[in-house]
Amino acid sequence: MKPKISISKKNISPFLSLLFILIIFLLLIVLPGCGCGCKNGATPWVTVSRPPLVVGQGMEYAKPHEAFENCRDGDTILIMEGTYKFEKGLELFEKNNITIIGREKVELVCTNMNDNVMWIMACDNIRIKNIKARHTNPTKDERCYGNVFAIDSSIKVIIDDCDINGCGAIGVYTSGCKNILLRRNHIHNNSLWAVQHNGVGYLSEVAQVEDLRFLDNRIENNGRGQ
Repeated sequence: MKPKISISKKNISPFLSLLFILIIFLLLIVLPGCGCGCKNGATPWVTVSRPPLVVGQGMEYAKPHEAFENCRDGDTILIMEGTYKFEKGLELFEKNNITIIGREKVELVCTNMNDNVMWIMACDNIRIKNIKARHTNPTKDERCYGNVFAIDSSIKVIIDDCDINGCGAIGVYTSGCKNILLRRNHIHNNSLWAVQHNGVGYLSEVAQVEDLRFLDNRIENNGRGQ
């Protein structure tokens, strides 16, 4: 004989209360205006963790350009050791929360002396670490007009532990940018300026610059072409 199960009002009341709270919680997440700070009708912000886009011989992407063109907001581009030569500069346009890391010794060489080695445009929160970037050396009759890193209309860009080598006209060029950090880089042999930030050129570290911070960089042999 099966035992009878009796449910009293005392047992039901806490259960219904818990169910009601759960339904309200779900509605707050799903419906617009969830209280997380997003605009009405927008999807609440979610952090998505994906495997890095790996560049190198035998890897998912053979060339850095392929990873740059296929990356999405929140991605990490991992460049394996090696020298990568290309004519057209690497570009990031309207990307957010991108990290670019060189594994061991990574050298990016742009063979077009009129292009930037890397161009970052209208981006937010970009970090570049452990990269050697330069142009091919010009002949005696040539002059390099491209910059090494060019950053336009972007916010929060960090360049860490990089070798930023001429013959680039300017090692790090910025225009209309906010919150730029240059940390522990070697910036050298650029023909005009080590850094030009929002129209002002620098050949050494400066303690206080609006929207630009220098930290422990080695800056030398720049500006010889002025």
